[in-house]
Formats: sequence, structure tokens, C-alpha cells
Amino acid sequence: MFNLILLSFAGLFSGISQIANKKIAKPEYPPESLTVATMLLNALIAFPLLFYQFEVSLDWRHWLLTAFSTIAFAFSTKFLFKAYNKTDVSLVLIIYKLNVVIVAIIGIILLKETYNTTQSLGLFLILISSISLVFKPRTGKLLPEGIIYVVLAAILTSFASVSDKIILNHFSPFTYAFINNAMIAAVFMLKKNVVGEAITIVKKDFKLLFIGSLFMTIGFVFILVALQLGDVSKILPVYSGLGLLIPVLIGIIFLNERQEITKKLIASIVIILGSWLLIK
Repeated sequence: MFNLILLSFAGLFSGISQIANKKIAKPEYPPESLTVATMLLNALIAFPLLFYQFEVSLDWRHWLLTAFSTIAFAFSTKFLFKAYNKTDVSLVLIIYKLNVVIVAIIGIILLKETYNTTQSLGLFLILISSISLVFKPRTGKLLPEGIIYVVLAAILTSFASVSDKIILNHFSPFTYAFINNAMIAAVFMLKKNVVGEAITIVKKDFKLLFIGSLFMTIGFVFILVALQLGDVSKILPVYSGLGLLIPVLIGIIFLNERQEITKKLIASIVIILGSWLLIK
């Protein structure tokens, strides 16, 4: 029950942060600079957590895995910002749930996690719902460039999530929340002009950026704690499903994302049903 409560809030907060990210993903803001601005602010918000249950590994292999996870998530975030510039946030969030299926496959192969028949059905529903919006049956062609970015982000996030599950056996989730965000920002900071552009973004859109970072950081801490307590292939689907419907509705109602509205709503409901079956 405690895990379910954590996942409910984590999913909700993550969904709200994605809406804020959509609003701030303006064409004039380079995605690398947006990533640095967001993650540095996340790290600043998470900084006080270093004084609560501080714990890090001294094994270089765990830090190497941490570097892999942060690089994967840095590019995932970059691709999501690029996707927000090219397509609806409601569509992005639904297709992004492909990471659930990828994580499940990785979890089964590498972490020896198991599924029963009901959970396998839930996974299948999530897969079908996401694919239904990636592929156009009439044309046989993939959706535009924005959707390709979402799929790439989903793949990278999946590898980062599985890596985080292993890392959290050796790091406190509260300590890792700061380390993860700080290292993600560092991935792009050496690129020319990125730091200056990130500072400009913070100055121009501080309120919106802060709201997105606050909800993202709190949700991230909750999901890290949940990952410590359960299987990654079960945790991520529930988290994804619980945080899906509200942001999709916000995108449709308040951001006027009315294209394929019926398909979006049906896909969202089916994904939530699939997520529910995964905890059975």
C-alpha cells in the first residue's frame, strides 16, 4: 500500500512537470540548454536531501553505472524537449509509455523478474495502446519527427530506470536524487554557449521552470524510494499509468490538443487498465 501511495503521487507530479516542460519548450530554446537549466534547478531543489540519509557507494563500478544512467537520461530529456516542440504533450506522454514494455523486457532478462498471466496481459495492453499512436494503419508510415524523438526517449529512459534500480542498492535515494540531476546537467555543460543559454532561460521563465522542476524532483524522489522497495518491471508501469490520464486531459482541455482525441483517451484508459493488471 505504501508503494502504491508513493507511485500515485510520483506519477501525478511527473505528469504535471511534463505539462510545464511542454509550455517551456519554446523553439528559441535549444534542447541541451533546456535540459541543463531544468536539471540544475532540480539539483538545487534536491540539495537539502544530501543532509538526510546520506549514502554513496565507493565502488567505481557503481559510479560507472551512474554515469551511464545519467547520460542516457540526459539525452532522453533532450529528445523529449525536441518532441514537445513538434507534437502534442498528450501524444508524447502516451507514446512515451513504450518505456514500460522495454523496462519489463530488460527486467525479465537481466534482473530475473517474473510475470504471471494477468501481468503479461497488462503489459500487452500498454504495448498495443502506445503502438496504436506510433503507427498509422492507413499509410503504413511512422508519425512525424516528434514521435521518433519520443520513442528514442522511451528507449533511453528504460535503460536509465533499470540502471537506477541496481544503483539504488548502493546509494540512498535521497542522495541519488541530487547526484543524478547534477550529473545529467553536466553532460551538456561543456558544449559551447549552453551554460549562458541555460541562465537566460532561467531568468526569462523562472516561475514555470521552477514549478516543473519542483514537481519533477519530488516525483523523482518518490519513484526512487519505490524502486528500492519493489521490482523495476512492476514499479515503472504502475507509476506511468497513474501519472498519465490527468496530464493527457490537461493537454486536451487547456492546451487545445484536439487531434485524434478519441484515440488518445482510449489509449490512456487502456494503459491505465494495463498498469492496474500489472500489480495483480
